[in-house]
Parts: sequence; C-alpha cells; structure tokens
Amino acid sequence: MSSETKPPDRGSLESFVESTMKQLEALDPTDVRAVGALFDDIEHRAHELGQDVLADRVRAARTRIADDPEVLDLELEAIRGGVALADAFSDLEPPMPRPATPRAEPEDAEPTADRNSDSRLAMFCEEGFEHLEAAESALLQYEKRPGRDLVDEAFRALHTLKGNCGWLGFHQLETAAHGLEDILDSVRRGERQLLPETASNVLKSLDHLRAGLQDLRSGQAGSAPVEADANETLVESPQRAAAQFVRVDVQKLDNVFDEVGELITAVAAVVKNSDLEGLELPHFQVATSQLARVAQSLHDSATEMRMVPLETLFRKAARVVRDTSSDLAKEVALEINGADIEVDRSIVETVTDPLMHLIRNAVDHGIEGTAERIAAGKPAQGSLYLGAHHEGTEVVVTVRDDGAGIDTDRLLEKAVEAGLVQAEERPSEPELLQLLFERGLSTTTQVSKYSGRGVGMDIVRSQVEAIRGTVRLETERGVGTTFYLNLPMRLAMIDTMVVRAGTAIYAFPLLSVTASTRVDDATRIESPDMGTLVQMRGRTMPLVGFSDLYPSHARSDSNLVLVVDCGAHELCLRVDEIIGQRQVVVKPLGPYLGNVRAIIGCSLLGRGDLCLIVDPRQFPSILGSYPRRAAS
Repeated sequence: MSSETKPPDRGSLESFVESTMKQLEALDPTDVRAVGALFDDIEHRAHELGQDVLADRVRAARTRIADDPEVLDLELEAIRGGVALADAFSDLEPPMPRPATPRAEPEDAEPTADRNSDSRLAMFCEEGFEHLEAAESALLQYEKRPGRDLVDEAFRALHTLKGNCGWLGFHQLETAAHGLEDILDSVRRGERQLLPETASNVLKSLDHLRAGLQDLRSGQAGSAPVEADANETLVESPQRAAAQFVRVDVQKLDNVFDEVGELITAVAAVVKNSDLEGLELPHFQVATSQLARVAQSLHDSATEMRMVPLETLFRKAARVVRDTSSDLAKEVALEINGADIEVDRSIVETVTDPLMHLIRNAVDHGIEGTAERIAAGKPAQGSLYLGAHHEGTEVVVTVRDDGAGIDTDRLLEKAVEAGLVQAEERPSEPELLQLLFERGLSTTTQVSKYSGRGVGMDIVRSQVEAIRGTVRLETERGVGTTFYLNLPMRLAMIDTMVVRAGTAIYAFPLLSVTASTRVDDATRIESPDMGTLVQMRGRTMPLVGFSDLYPSHARSDSNLVLVVDCGAHELCLRVDEIIGQRQVVVKPLGPYLGNVRAIIGCSLLGRGDLCLIVDPRQFPSILGSYPRRAAS
C-alpha cells in the first residue's frame, strides 16, 4: 500500500470482507470460470479500497493455480486469510517506507508500535509456531510411515506459513519457508526422495524458522531474518474464528486466576468469621452457601482455561528421540499414548526439561547399541514408550524403554563410594533406586554429552517435587527401565490437613496424611543411633518434631502426631493441634522463604491466618539417613 493512500472507511472494508467471505464460502472450486471471475472481482475491489498488497497476492495466486491446479485449495485458504487481514488492520495507519540504511533509535525514543500491534505480532508468531509444529510432526511420522498424506500435511503447513509471511512482508522468512516448500513439493511430485539426511536438514531449517519467529516475538526484530515493519502483523484465520477460538494473553489468564483465588479466600473469611459463632442465621447461611458454590464454580472454570493437552510436550519428545538416536547411531521406535490428556499449563512448562532428560537418558544408556541388542537376542530396533493416564486426581506420565536395565549391584557400589550408603547397609531395591536421584551418582562408565556426569537426575526429582509430583522407577536387568512421573492435574487449589506446631500453622496435602493419633510411652523406643521410634500398626517409624526439621523451631513434647507419607516410608510428626481439613489456594513463596526445604507455598485461612504448605516427601533429605534405616 502506498504511503500516500488514505485508509478506507471502516464500513467499506467491513462490507468488502463480509461479501467476499460469503462468495468464497459458496464458491465451487471445480468451476474454473467461477474461480477466475471471483479472483478478478477481489483484485479489482481490493485496488479500489487501497489494499494493493491483497490485490497483488490474488494476481500471483492466479498464476500459481494456472501452473499447478493442485494448489487451488491452498491458494483459496491464503486468499481467505488475506481478506480477513484487510479488515483486521483497517484501524492501523499505512506503514511508512523503511529507510535504505536502518538507523539505531535513540535510547530515549518512544516505541513506534502500539500495544495493539504488539499483540497482533504475538498472534502471528504463535500461529507460525503451530504451522512449524505441524510440519515437524508430519515429517517425524513420515520417517516411520512414509506416505503422500504426511508430505502433503507438511507442505500445507509450510505453504500457509510462507503465505502469511508474504502477506506481511517478512520476506526472508518467506524465502526460507518457500525453499522448504520447494523441497517437499519435489517429494510430492516424485522427483526426489525424502532421505534421512534430507529430513534432518529440513528439520534443522524448521528450527531456524522457529528461532526467527522467537526473535520477532521477543522484540528482537533486528536479529530476526525479517524486512518488514512490526506494525504489519497477522491475525487468526477465519477458520479459527469460526471454530470459536480466541487468543488471550497468558498473563491476563493468570491475573484472572489469581483474582478468583483471592475471591475463594475472601468467601472463606466471611463464611468462617469468628464473629458469627453462636449466632443462628439461617437466611445468611443459605446465602453464603450459594456464594461459596458460585465462587467454586468460577474457580473451576478459571482452572479449565489453564488446562492444555500434553500433545505439544509429547511432540517435542518425538523430536528429541529422533535427534538423539540419529546422533548415537541407534534405531529407536517411539510409541506415544495419552497425548490428549490435559494438565495445568504451568505443569507442562515445569516438567518439560525433566521429561526430555529422561528421554535422552533412555536413548543414550538405557537402550543398547544395535550389535549388543542382537547379541542379547533382542530386535535391532529399540523401543521407547511415552504415555500418560489418569490415576485418581493425578496424571501419570510413563517413560519405558526395553534396554539393559539398571545394574543395582553397581549402583550400590557407587552409592557406598559416594558415602550415600554405609558399607554394612543393604537397602531394599526401591530405596536403592531412589539413590539415582542423588547428585553426583551415576552407573554409566562412559561420559557423553547426554549423560554420565551424575547431574540431571537430581534436578528431575527436585523440579517434579516442586509441583507436588513424585518420581519413581522400576527396572529389570536385560528387560528395561520404567520411570513414572505422578503429576497433579492442577496446582492452584489443594485439599489439606491443617495443623499447628508452636505458633506456626502448616498445611499438609491430604493425600500425604495417612493417620493422626496420640502416642504413649509404651509405643516409644529410644535408639542411640536413630533417635525416638514409634511402634504403630505393626511397623516401626521414626518420631520427629518440627525442631528436627528446622533448628530454629521451638521444641515440642506433644504426644499428638501426624503420620505422613514421605514417599519410600512413613514417619510420625509431632504437632500441637490438628485444626482440620481445609481446601486452600496455593500462593508462591517470596524470595525470603523460596529456598526453605519442604515448604512449597503458602495460603491464607478463613480467619486471615497464614499457613505454610509442606511437602513431606522432602523430609528424608533434610533428616538424613536415619528415618530410612528406622523404617527398614
């Protein structure tokens, strides 16, 4: 569009878009004459409205269709997007011509792109990421099951991305996408084969395109391969709008969610207000019950908005398996199940790195090399399973390989060398396997860029436990190893058992509390090596207080205890009062308390009391080895 052209009035554009979209919807693609006439009409009207870019693209589309009729559907989709684009950006002034030599802006210069255009740029980038993911997924599937349909899928994704970049003037991105499109087009036509080396180069090029979009989204337009003004951005396609989807800034969702959490707390403060004790207010109770139900329903709806499927995470795992196995010259087949299961968005963000580490470890030193597998009577191709399923209120992510398994004898030897286990100790296999998550411990004899340094598994456990999850593993020599990641579906609100110890109030996740009772002298045993033990339910458990966990905590001699599950075993924890079960909204800790072990968040109770949320699975790492020895 020329810089002298005045933007058309809103009514003319809306009329143009509405009528053209109806014509495109009713168009019969097999009627060549009708297609040509409609393209002529769109081109002519676009020129009249000053939409020169749209007019030029329509003219170019006619040329491409004449050369290859098979691209008709793709070009029609691109035209629909271009028509919607004309309407979406009618409120923006035409971009000024770019200077021949870019000049650095003064440090105090005001940004030229407004907030509205920034959001549209983000929307363009997000849709670009989706097209790249679709192309990548199709190519990864093609390597397992070659087929024209998968090549077509990747071609369509890149064609749409190329068209979007072209509409907006991101010419270098457009050129890069066009180059990949040409490669896939030659495969579609049977002119070349998609060999593994070619596929690797295409996947690397997709990564470069993804990096360019990432630079655009993060505002580093100068380093991205683009040549267009940031005001020229893309909106969602009409098909997405018709499907009732809308893009919303994640921060806005988080703000709504936080406010709903505050509402839940405020409702609890009203319902459980101490000023109401002893009063009979039947109408008030009915009203507050309804208020609590509405607030809870609003919270459930806000939670659903944060839920995302595991598909994107699993798709990334497929790429990691492909690249790692190719780098190590191993044949690995990946089976995926449960990718449609949804969890909280922040859980996906947190668990991505731990899961990728487990995947790389499985391919690197879980699955044997081809010669070793054949010698062991196994198929030359290794098998890796990545799945998810519901288990109560949790989602269990499973990573299973059919490799050599873990050498527990060597693991015990390494644990003794590292001082994690005494030479005379003989821990059970589950306890021994948990030592793999200790920093610096590895059974691998060779160090690679993927594993063998003894770092990573401890981070896997700490990051999973940070979101109230657990990690466990099973192994069998010569058969393989399985990791289970038990993850909560939601993070913001949990059911807890609230207790008081001294002047502090603590909340334990209800699933980690197995019992509450009082202990007497007859059930207590004093051990010089392991402290005070309690015999309960046919088992011996350590008896500890908060002063054992945190030296600054006041010592308590209370005989009231909470039996908590610490993962591999249980222990009895002294408390002064059991306040009761509460559903609490989890708030993050500030920097002052953020590094206190076993404290994973805080919440406000109905009366305004602050309680700290505790994860007892971290107790053994604080207390040392004696609870494990006592439990054994």
